Amino acid sequence: MAQVNPIMLISAAQIAISQNKYEDAIKHLSNLIVAFPKITPNVPLIQRCNCYFQIKEYQKCIDDGLAVLKLPDLEMQEEIVPGVKTIHDTAKHRIAEAYTALGQSDKAKEFAENLDEIEKNFKDTEASQKLREEGNELYKAGNIEEALKKYKEAFELNKNSEIICGNICAAYLKIENLEEAEYWVNKSLELKPHWQKGFYRKGLILMKKKEYYKAMEAFNECLLTAPNDSEIKKMYTEVADLCQKYGPSEEGYPKNIINGLEDLQKGSN
Repeated sequence: MAQVNPIMLISAAQIAISQNKYEDAIKHLSNLIVAFPKITPNVPLIQRCNCYFQIKEYQKCIDDGLAVLKLPDLEMQEEIVPGVKTIHDTAKHRIAEAYTALGQSDKAKEFAENLDEIEKNFKDTEASQKLREEGNELYKAGNIEEALKKYKEAFELNKNSEIICGNICAAYLKIENLEEAEYWVNKSLELKPHWQKGFYRKGLILMKKKEYYKAMEAFNECLLTAPNDSEIKKMYTEVADLCQKYGPSEEGYPKNIINGLEDLQKGSN
């Protein structure tokens, strides 16, 4: 039986999170915690706590959050909750949100001084999700302008959602408003810097703008988290052909793009 590598499990979990595949991330993080008990599990636990919150498994979120509070505190390398800098404060915030979602405000108060704000944010998030879903139905029906209105209403209630920003981007891309589409995809990537879908959309936008080598950079970012995705490989190769046809920028091709293309070509041999 092949030995489990903790780095591979961490990487797999991060890739799953970047793709919003929270159930997959939970499996990888759980395997990491069980297989390597000597590793202090505060980081994988807070990540799993957040994943449980995202899929509305609130009691499991609380259990992981409480476990985190028994372990050493650390600065967050990448914020899970905007503006919350430490693992312990992140755990308290998620526990309070989870208790709020379960309708247990008294318990939520034990973990949050700003409970009124958390309760308001939770209600706003729920309302924004409903608006987003209404927007999705309008988008599927081809009513893009009305979908945009719903998405923007949703954004006003939840300005920390990369998914809503992505929806707005997709709608603008559909009607060929590339400047607005690029603005919103960049906003989504500010909120979730390694989001694969965000970089994929950015690549499509840059291709339409004929900024081919920048599009290659965007698709290259996608390949870092999904190296075996056939659609991303296809788009990467397509934009590489366009770069070769129209030539590099004045600065030449970025080194990471050249290396990425060489790796892709080797993999297809």
